[in-house]
Amino acid sequence: MSNLLSAIKNAASSMLSYQQMIQVIEHNVANASTEGYRRQEAVLTPGIPTSSSRVGGNYVGQMGTGVIVSYIRQYGKAFIDAQIRSQIAESAKWDLESSILSQVEMTLDETGDAGLITMLDAFWSSWQSLADDPSNMSLRTSLKQSGQDLVDAFNNRVSMLRTIRQDQDESIVESVNEINEIAAHVAELNTEIVKALAAKEAPNDLIDERDLQLKRLAELTGGTVTYKDSGEALVSIGGHALVIGSEAFALTTTRDSTNENMVKISWAIDGMNFTPTAGELAGLFEARDVIIPGQLRGLSDLAEALSTTVNTQHALGFDLNGDEGGDFFDFTATTDTFFKISLSDNLNDLAHIAAASQTNSPGDGNNATSMALLRESLVMNSGASTFGDYYNNQITALGLQVMQANAKSSDSNVVLNSLEQLRESESGVSLDEEAANLVNAQKSYQACARVLTAIDEILNTLINSTGLVGR
Repeated sequence: MSNLLSAIKNAASSMLSYQQMIQVIEHNVANASTEGYRRQEAVLTPGIPTSSSRVGGNYVGQMGTGVIVSYIRQYGKAFIDAQIRSQIAESAKWDLESSILSQVEMTLDETGDAGLITMLDAFWSSWQSLADDPSNMSLRTSLKQSGQDLVDAFNNRVSMLRTIRQDQDESIVESVNEINEIAAHVAELNTEIVKALAAKEAPNDLIDERDLQLKRLAELTGGTVTYKDSGEALVSIGGHALVIGSEAFALTTTRDSTNENMVKISWAIDGMNFTPTAGELAGLFEARDVIIPGQLRGLSDLAEALSTTVNTQHALGFDLNGDEGGDFFDFTATTDTFFKISLSDNLNDLAHIAAASQTNSPGDGNNATSMALLRESLVMNSGASTFGDYYNNQITALGLQVMQANAKSSDSNVVLNSLEQLRESESGVSLDEEAANLVNAQKSYQACARVLTAIDEILNTLINSTGLVGR
C-alpha cells in the first residue's frame, strides 16, 4: 500500500510540474511580441529520492519521487544587454543629430529659389541694372524689393533656427522629466525584485520590465548599470548615481541667464551640473548649443558685414536730390546668435537711393556700379572670401555635417541591429520551438494522468473486488 501511495504522490507531483511547464510555455507564446520580454523555461529536475525502499522482502536502495520544477530559467546574457545599452546610446545620439541637422538644412533651403545666395545675387544684379538707368523709378523700386527680400531671407532664417533651438530646449525638459520617472520606476522595481529573490522566487517579468526601463534610460543618457548579488541594479549617468537600491536621485532644470535663458541640468541633491555625453540628451545639447548657434553666428557675421560694407559704399554716393547717401541697411544684434537686419527708413523715399558718384548728377550710375561690384569684394574671413563664397562654405560645411551624422547614424544602427539579433537568438521566443515544447509537456502530463488512472483502477480492484469469500 505504501508503494501505491508513493506512486500517487509521484504522479501527482509530476502532473503539477508539467502543468507549470505548460503555463510557462503559454506565457512565452503570449509575450512573443512583447518588447523586452526574454524567453523563460521551467527547469525540471528529479525529485529527492527516498532511501532504503523494500520490495518483496528485498531492499532495493533509493526510489525516485518523480519530477519537480527546480526554477524558472530566464534566457539572456548580461554582457549582451550591456553592449546593447552602450550602442543604443550612441545610435540615439546620432539619430537625433541627423534629424536636427536635416531640419536645419531644410530651413536654410539653399537648393531652391528662396536661397540666401540667390537673394544676394538678385540684390547685386538690381544694383547693376540701376547703374544703367539710375533715374528709373521702376528699377529703384525693384532694387528696394530685392533688398527687402534679402533682409526677409536673413530674418526668416534667424526666426526658424531660433524656433528649432527652442524646440530642443523644451525637449531637454521633457527628457529630464522622463529620466526622473524612469529612475523612480527602476527604484520601485529594485525593491520588488530584491524581495522576490530573497523569498526564493523568480521575478523574471519584473526583471524584464526593469531591463526595458534601463534600455530607454541608456537611449536618453547613456546610463551605465551594475548589479548587486541581491538583485538590485545600481544606475549612474555621467559618473553620478541615479538609482541606488530603492532610492532615486532626481535631475532638475533651471534657466541659464548666460545662455539666452535656455535650461541647464543639475542634480537636485547636491546642485552639481550635469552635462550629458551620450544618448538623445547629448544630441539635444549638441544641436541646441553648438550646431544651431554656429549657423546663427554665421548668418549674423554675414548680415553685419553686408550691412557695414553696403552702408559704407552707399554713403560715398549721392541721391537724386544731390545729397550724400545715408544708410541702406539697419543692423542690430542683442547677442552673437540673435540679430535683425532691415532696410533703412531712408529708403521710404526711393530718391534717397545713392546711385551717383557725383552730386547733382541724376544720370550718373557709377556708385550703383560700385555697389554691384561688392559682389566680388573679399570682405569675409579676413579678406579671403566674398559674401557668396562665405555663405556657400557655411552651407557646404553643414551639408558635410549632415552626411557625417547620417553615416554615423547608419553605422551605429547596423551594429545595434546585429547585437539585438544576437540577443533575440539567445532570449527571443520561437513559436515553433514553443509549440514543440508544448506537445512534449502535454504528452508528459497525459502520461502522468494515465499513471493516476491506472492506480485508481488498482485501488478500485483492491477495495471493491477482493476479500469477498465464496464469490
